[in-house]
Amino acid sequence: LGRGDVAGAKASCGVALGLNAAHVDTYALLAKVFMAEQDTESARAVLYQGLQYEAENPELLFTLGYVEMERGDIAATMA
Repeated sequence: LGRGDVAGAKASCGVALGLNAAHVDTYALLAKVFMAEQDTESARAVLYQGLQYEAENPELLFTLGYVEMERGDIAATMA
């Protein structure tokens, strides 16, 4: 994600989620795309959407912890 087509990645994730809204790996990828843009609020929101489908998904939970850490909310990373 460092040098890629961020807008294209977001569009592709949107298409994928349109086809299968419960595909939690796409939420994790989309959150990483938002993080590449330093958009922690959008990353956080997308991760919570994914967690509605699979609340115990380790990828989503790990990425959410990372996002909270980047936001400076250390207490949330421990929750």
